[in-house]
Amino acid sequence: MYESEILHRWSHPSDYGGHSPDGDYMMCGQSRDSGALERSNYKRIFEDLVKKAIELGQPEGDQTDHDEDPKQYVYDFRANHWAVGWVDQVIVKASAPEDLIHYCEEIYQAIESYPVYDEDDFSSLEHEESNNYWAGMSVRERCDIIKKHAPEVSIFAGRLDYIPDNNGGLDEYCRD
Repeated sequence: MYESEILHRWSHPSDYGGHSPDGDYMMCGQSRDSGALERSNYKRIFEDLVKKAIELGQPEGDQTDHDEDPKQYVYDFRANHWAVGWVDQVIVKASAPEDLIHYCEEIYQAIESYPVYDEDDFSSLEHEESNNYWAGMSVRERCDIIKKHAPEVSIFAGRLDYIPDNNGGLDEYCRD
């Protein structure tokens, strides 16, 4: 069995009860309070790891259960947390095929050097959040923001429930 020197292993906290994936590798996590980057990375890394695991023999189906199936190499693990409500982890079993562990190492090293795993997904998620923020404002608030931060945009665009295009300036304003 191959043992990674790069990946972090999950260890049982002293005040934790429940399923404990001790010794398995943690790829990434998210919580109730995670921002767009953590949520995007979590979703995309999990999807890619499950796809790779299926190529290597993991059965298809629900990957959110830790039912001790020895062929289930990748799964989604959720634990309650006193500070953030819950924490999700993408877990890769230490007994997974060596090719899958190497693939995890490649992902981990890529994220270490540049934190965005999938630019398109991250950008799309950010834009969606900005549009939701914009849609939640009153027309008056939108018009005031347009006047102050995007004078090249007609104030009538404040009636729209989506951010008017001004090369991303309003989109960025709504994220900050």
